[in-house]
Amino acid sequence: MKKIIIFVIAVLVIGVGIYFLIPKKSEPPFGQLGSGKQLTQEISLELLAEGFTSPVALVSAKDETGRMFLADQIGLIKIINSQGKVLANNFLDLRSKMVPLTQNYDERGLLGLAFHPNFKENGRFFVYYSAPLKKNAPAGWNHTSVVSEFTVDKNN
Repeated sequence: MKKIIIFVIAVLVIGVGIYFLIPKKSEPPFGQLGSGKQLTQEISLELLAEGFTSPVALVSAKDETGRMFLADQIGLIKIINSQGKVLANNFLDLRSKMVPLTQNYDERGLLGLAFHPNFKENGRFFVYYSAPLKKNAPAGWNHTSVVSEFTVDKNN
């Protein structure tokens, strides 16, 4: 009986040892193909425009003009034309409708910009910004969040 127990233990030890010694089929490490070849990808940065205070959104109206619209947290929306030039005139200036922002850091301001899917036909777009606190607002609040819809003048 003692010989049988020793034999069973020996078989188990050998079996466990073999199990851990045989290489397992596994997924290739991240960044490698199954053949072991390394994946490479180049990423570069290119300055598109400058001179903004705190850009929070860069959006295309998908109106086939190639323009991009940059929302700056201070309340301005600027147009970058298809040649990459920032136009002098603001697309929209919300500063008079917004809560005053603190100088060094603020989580309020112009925070979002979206164009209607049919902007090319209807000229509608939407902004999300922080307005002054409304009367009867809850204690401790310091602004009112606003989502507004605008329509571009067809002559503009």
